[in-house]
Amino acid sequence: MHVIIVGGGRVGRILAEMLIAHGHDVVIIEKDKKRAQELAQSELDVLVVQGDATDLDVLQDAEIESADVVAAVTDKDEVNLAVSLIAKEEFGVDRVVSRVTDDRFVDIFRRLGVDAVVNPDRSAAQLIEKAITRPYLVDMITFGRGEAELLEFEVTEGAKVSGKRVSDLPNDCVIVALYRDGELILPRGDTEINPGDRVLVLALRDKLKKVEKLFRSGE
Repeated sequence: MHVIIVGGGRVGRILAEMLIAHGHDVVIIEKDKKRAQELAQSELDVLVVQGDATDLDVLQDAEIESADVVAAVTDKDEVNLAVSLIAKEEFGVDRVVSRVTDDRFVDIFRRLGVDAVVNPDRSAAQLIEKAITRPYLVDMITFGRGEAELLEFEVTEGAKVSGKRVSDLPNDCVIVALYRDGELILPRGDTEINPGDRVLVLALRDKLKKVEKLFRSGE
């Protein structure tokens, strides 16, 4: 994919690193001249365009006409919204993702056509909170407006699911995949869940507590 990242700060740089690692073509637009120079001279394999991303000429310099995705991740909500709208309405970019720092603006961004709205600080805080209160949980992804979560658990000896077959588990969750000895396993009904397995589980939010009990030791 050809991805344009607007904003070369901490979030933009980390995002660029992740996208490059997955083989995507990345362009960063950064307004601050000094920061743009630093990015251009860094080890990142990106094209850096220095300028204001609300300027159509700057966006064209970043080859927005061929962009699959535009991600507006500056620390200014008004800039991110303006860039998102220009990308959508002026250039017809298929997918536009925006960072938002004020949760009050999330619904506004969505109503105006932004495909995905993310508050990285809140998301990070939520993951940290989960790590504190749910130590048996390895990772978590939320779907939609929080109606479902994809959870990753590491199975311990004392977990209720240990030694059970997938078909023995209640219908409150779907076992999506298992990681065992470094290999990915797509489970069948007769697949047994063993201690040490890392299990990807999809569950509705109102069933989470019941599902989590299956993976806790001593439950």
